[in-house]
Amino acid sequence: MLDKLKDVVSPKVKIPFSVDTGVLCFKEKATESVIKELKITSVPEHSVAFSLDYDPTDKALKNAYQQLSCYLNKENGVGINKGCDLVIMSKVKERYVALILDVKSNKPSAKATAKQLANSELFVRYMLSMIGCHYKIELPPISYKRIIIKTSGPSKAPTFMPHSPRKQSNNFISVTVECKKGNAQKHFMGLASVGE
Repeated sequence: MLDKLKDVVSPKVKIPFSVDTGVLCFKEKATESVIKELKITSVPEHSVAFSLDYDPTDKALKNAYQQLSCYLNKENGVGINKGCDLVIMSKVKERYVALILDVKSNKPSAKATAKQLANSELFVRYMLSMIGCHYKIELPPISYKRIIIKTSGPSKAPTFMPHSPRKQSNNFISVTVECKKGNAQKHFMGLASVGE
């Protein structure tokens, strides 16, 4: 299934990672973002990573990528066009896990975040259902985990603390990354086990 997902997802939105080291570097372009770069470690070898919030440099493409689908009304205020920063679909010990992640600032709106993550999960499910249909494969059970990554302070160098408290609501898991001034490395450890 992951091979088919690699074929279906546009190369423009794929996020590369090192299969050898399991490291993925996510960079946030938004000027208001507190987390400019997040180094994600322990990404399983059998994974596909992509963004549902792609920001192309080509001005002609910007309009098309400002929403998940051009078939949906861009002016709709319910949130149907909001996508998350990062999706990592992995096979972990014969199980499939879809991590729906969004990088937020210090105090994100829980309601808006829940909508954004839910909408992104629905879009991923849609993509996978197309794969099942067009490639004539039965989709395996997939565990979906909605996660926001937020900072604990104003610095721009976040480091995940393995024993930091993880707050879980009915809608998503909130993981706090501690910011340390002057630290160029940004880590988010143990990605595959988040929320288990």
